[in-house]
Amino acid sequence: MVSASDDDSSPSAEEELYGNTLSVYWFMVRENQPYSAREIQRRVGLSSNSLALHHLKKLMDFGLVETDEFGSYVVAKRSRSGLLGLFIGSGWFFVPRHLIYAAACTGFLIPYLAFLTLLLNPAGVVLLIGHIIVTLVLWLETIRIWKLQPI
Repeated sequence: MVSASDDDSSPSAEEELYGNTLSVYWFMVRENQPYSAREIQRRVGLSSNSLALHHLKKLMDFGLVETDEFGSYVVAKRSRSGLLGLFIGSGWFFVPRHLIYAAACTGFLIPYLAFLTLLLNPAGVVLLIGHIIVTLVLWLETIRIWKLQPI
């Protein structure tokens, strides 16, 4: 099954892990349980069972997926390359890494705004504007990355 410490950053996996192959792998990582090729085909929305098998074979060649004793496919290794490296979590709880930074900046901004009357000098205003800009950029990046999820 999936281990949080597993990592695959091989160039071939990064170059080839896109499109339907990425969707199949993303589904398997999020579900984190054994599935047959037919179940994967239906759940991911692929047009045929042979197409699912093709993408599963690619994932097996990368060492990311293997079959269990019942012939079902399971995640063997968690890849952190490409798009997958931008997300943290496990199961259905996957969020962009930027979410942590955006939430932290927002958390620091709220008390800063509360004490704004104490900092009504030019330097305080410049720091406030800079903090607001950084917080907005982080939230925009978080939303942009969130929309890149394959499924």
